[in-house]
Amino acid sequence: NDLLEAIKSQLRKIKSSKILDPTSLNKVILFINDDINRNKEKVQLYSQIDDNADSFYIRLSGLFPDFTEKEKRIAVLIRLGLSSKAIGDQLNITTASVDNCRSLMRKKMKIDKGESLSRVIKRL
Repeated sequence: NDLLEAIKSQLRKIKSSKILDPTSLNKVILFINDDINRNKEKVQLYSQIDDNADSFYIRLSGLFPDFTEKEKRIAVLIRLGLSSKAIGDQLNITTASVDNCRSLMRKKMKIDKGESLSRVIKRL
């Protein structure tokens, strides 16, 4: 729906200008193509997650029952080696929110300051 709203907004701008500008239409087409490519990346990532996550998700739930669903999803993405920015993009949350969640996960997992969260998660 967000994509469709954005396209509709751009088409309204083109319509209100009353001049059919090929560069404006090209911008809309590029915008659509960019979103299609991002969606392809998400589908590929979710497929990879499904293949790797089931047993890890169960093990994670057993070891840390107080993890929220969001924390579990972030842990799976960390295990796949994604950065905070990439995780935020995939889950449609800010990088700051991902970093905050990582901090809460470190506390729940009782990870020392010098130890890497991603290394601990990959060892699980």
